[in-house]
Amino acid sequence: MNPLVLYFLFTTVVVAYLMMRVEGAVLSKVIVLTVMFYISSAIWFSFSSYKGWPTDRPATEDAVIMSVVIFDKTKSNPGAIYVTAIPCSGSVSECQEYSVDDGLLSKLSPYKVFGYVPKARNTPKLFEFPYTEANRKAFSEARDNIANGGRSTMKGMKGKQGEGKGDGSGQPTGIDKAGMNGGPDGQENASIDDAPMIVNEGPQDLLRKD
Repeated sequence: MNPLVLYFLFTTVVVAYLMMRVEGAVLSKVIVLTVMFYISSAIWFSFSSYKGWPTDRPATEDAVIMSVVIFDKTKSNPGAIYVTAIPCSGSVSECQEYSVDDGLLSKLSPYKVFGYVPKARNTPKLFEFPYTEANRKAFSEARDNIANGGRSTMKGMKGKQGEGKGDGSGQPTGIDKAGMNGGPDGQENASIDDAPMIVNEGPQDLLRKD
């Protein structure tokens, strides 16, 4: 059970106890308590319905892309792009290796107490992106690169808002241009204007780093 549910149930019970000790306004008490218990039960049963569904918020940390599913736009369908990625900046093998979450102090942060906390730091996450030509091109390149044995990394947005979208010249910002298209770092950058920044590394690039 999510701690937020317990917190809301506890608050509801306390409010109900205090209201019962006050005389008068019986109808108002019944309405308020009924609404509070209804909301408590709704929260209780609704949390599980969110599990497994994609988030439409961009990744805050670098994430290694594991799979890409593209539903093309049609006359009756707006299309969508779904990406499974592991929040991890290491190699694919490192990111796929099970790694337990942070220690107890980290888990006591307000966000993790009331939010969803995965059992492992590198738990795969499902992202949803709107279907646009720019997004389709960027993620198609990543999908093809992964199919050919390469590694594609979706750059996180933490502290990088406004970066990686290009400077109008067709070149992305925030990345050394010398490291693109087989440069010294062996990285091919798939960043496209109005699309998330994705760094594609082909099999030859990964071997060259070893």
